[in-house]
Amino acid sequence: MIKINRLFLMQVHLILATFIFPIALMFLVTGTLYTLGVEGGYDTQVYTLPLTAPLQKEDAALTDFVTQELQKLQLSPPTGEASNESTDKLTRLYWKGAELRVTLESTQATEAKLTVQKADWYKRLLELHTANGAPAFKIYAVVLGTSLFMLLVTGFIMAWQLPKYRKMTLYSTVTGVVVFIAMVITS
Repeated sequence: MIKINRLFLMQVHLILATFIFPIALMFLVTGTLYTLGVEGGYDTQVYTLPLTAPLQKEDAALTDFVTQELQKLQLSPPTGEASNESTDKLTRLYWKGAELRVTLESTQATEAKLTVQKADWYKRLLELHTANGAPAFKIYAVVLGTSLFMLLVTGFIMAWQLPKYRKMTLYSTVTGVVVFIAMVITS
């Protein structure tokens, strides 16, 4: 059996655990509260925008238009992805981020409606939890997932290396797998 240096495992375990503590805590709190029905909220403002020409339906044109309108309101554009939901009779752009959600709609050539939703602090954290943030935060969340996996692996290896904890490690692992399968089947 390959023996992995216990001190090295402890150091990796410690560094990962302390590094991811803030984001793990955020995910734990927002996930738990969301499960209990706490969702946070938005401050919503609707603006009617006069148009000198009909809105173009291309993605870039719509995001540029929304960005300019948001700058007039002294707001930065959302950090997430924009979705162009335009049809022949309707121009609609939906753009979401952790802090801001924006919808631009127009059914006529002379005016458009811009709906701006600003998330409260908790809703913003919940939006980050559900991957509606900037690409950098999504990478940070992947680092969290990878680090959690490494914490589990290093913790398991350290427990398995100590003969007095092997039986407990095995029983806990088997019980965890059985409970997980039971929860999946019964849900």
